[in-house]
Amino acid sequence: MPKLDLDSDEVQDEKLSINRAYADRYDSWRRLEEMQKCLFLNSLFVKGRYGSDGGEGDSGSSSSEESILQQWSLKHEKEFLRTLSALKTRDPEIYSDANFFTDEIEGSEVFSSLLSPFSACSTVQKTKDNAPLFLKDYERKLVLEKGG
Repeated sequence: MPKLDLDSDEVQDEKLSINRAYADRYDSWRRLEEMQKCLFLNSLFVKGRYGSDGGEGDSGSSSSEESILQQWSLKHEKEFLRTLSALKTRDPEIYSDANFFTDEIEGSEVFSSLLSPFSACSTVQKTKDNAPLFLKDYERKLVLEKGG
C-alpha cells in the first residue's frame, strides 16, 4: 500500500475494510468477558452478604433464606420503605437519636438477623486514633519525633 499523501487535494478511492469474521469473534470475546465479570462481581456480593461460600449449591442456606422470606411481613416492608424514603430525602430525623428500621415489630428475629452486619458499623465512631494516616502526616510525625 502506498504512503498516504495528506497534503494532496485529490480524492482517494481507497476504503477501509473490516474483517467481519474477526469482528464477530471479538464481539463474542467481549460478551463472554462481560459475563465473566458479572459472575465474579455477583459471587463477591454473595460471599460478602451470606458468608464464606454464598451457598449457591448449599441446601442449608437456601432453606434459611426461605424461612427469612416467610417471616418477612407487610409491616417489615412498610418499615423498610419508610426508612428508604427518609434516606433518599435526607430527612434530618434519621440522623438524630431516633431509631429507624429497628426490630420493634413483634416476632422480628428477621430484623435482628438482617441488621446484625450493620449494627457493628453504626457503633464505630470516627476518632483521631481511627483517622487515616496520610504520607504527609507520617513524614511530619517522623520529623517531629527524630528532630529532622
